[in-house]
Amino acid sequence: MNACVSKPSTVLAARQIQIPKTPNFKDLQGKRFGRLVVVAYAGRNKGQQGANWLCRCDCGSEGVFYGGNLRSGNTTSCGCWRAENSRLMATTHGKKHTAEYNVWCSMKQRCYDRAHKSWHDYGSRGIRVSDRWLHSFENFYTDMGPRPGPGYEIDRIDNDGDYEPENCRWVRRVSNARNKRSNRVLTHNGQSLCISEWAEILGLTESAIAHRLSRGWDMAKVLTTPLRKTRREERNG
Repeated sequence: MNACVSKPSTVLAARQIQIPKTPNFKDLQGKRFGRLVVVAYAGRNKGQQGANWLCRCDCGSEGVFYGGNLRSGNTTSCGCWRAENSRLMATTHGKKHTAEYNVWCSMKQRCYDRAHKSWHDYGSRGIRVSDRWLHSFENFYTDMGPRPGPGYEIDRIDNDGDYEPENCRWVRRVSNARNKRSNRVLTHNGQSLCISEWAEILGLTESAIAHRLSRGWDMAKVLTTPLRKTRREERNG
């Protein structure tokens, strides 16, 4: 049995504890957190504010875990994912030092490693990697194919969706940047584009659009008002 999984006696006891009937109590039974599915309420430890929950891992093991760690994404398996990932990292498939392999590793770290610099933009938002890709670089490479060139990155078509075959593609870095949450999307005449795309299409500058928005201009005025000529341009015609 996995070292991180509770003793059988603890698991059995957890199944016999009644769920509190207070109105603000959040029942997590049946909810999935990574590889873990909540099976039953497991009570509270002495002096503990949050509840514990008995969970069944996709690997078949069961254990009791603190609800706060489940909801925050700090706990996503019984411990089997870390062990499997370590084995996968050591697997020889002839592409360990390729750009595609590095993309695959970084993709998983963003979603499951709380210490990763980008975890708050991915893992903490509930972004996950599909089971097909999570445990197999070969499947990832088969679905995505080789990276088209040095300037390409993996991109999720739906920025709130998971890393999975139907939601991912290779795109140039500039296109990927346009799909980031931080790039504001503006809608005008039924068309929604990010600021950089509007600037490119209308012959404006991103800074001009941002400045107009900060001054409270309505959207039509922001996007249809031509750039003012500089004094030098006006003198030259």
